[in-house]
Amino acid sequence: MTQSLKALCLFAATVTFGISVSHADNAYVSMEDDQAIAIVSIPEGKVLKKLTVGKRPRGIGLDPSGKHLFVAVSDDDTIKAFDLPPTHAGTKLPSGKDPETFAVSTDGRQLFASNENDNAVTVIDLTSH
Repeated sequence: MTQSLKALCLFAATVTFGISVSHADNAYVSMEDDQAIAIVSIPEGKVLKKLTVGKRPRGIGLDPSGKHLFVAVSDDDTIKAFDLPPTHAGTKLPSGKDPETFAVSTDGRQLFASNENDNAVTVIDLTSH
């Protein structure tokens, strides 16, 4: 593991809820207290950009193609979807109340969001968004 990746992991473990690493040497880090995600260059070991996403971003991940990033924005009761690289505030997907984490199906057609307070799972059809 490179020094910059070790430093990123240490940094992320202290301030975040989730990290997702793309195929383009970038890491996407949810920053709950800042209501943002950070786009981090792994080779350079530095934050390239912070993007405000909403209240209490938690789970974060990529679709299988690596072209779309998803963020569970818990206090906004939504999953935000971004094309990569993210250049805007994202598209809101219906997620049920208080989404915390999620998984994207291996074919990239569905997203399964865990809803903390309802003890439920919301299934989102990604082909219609």
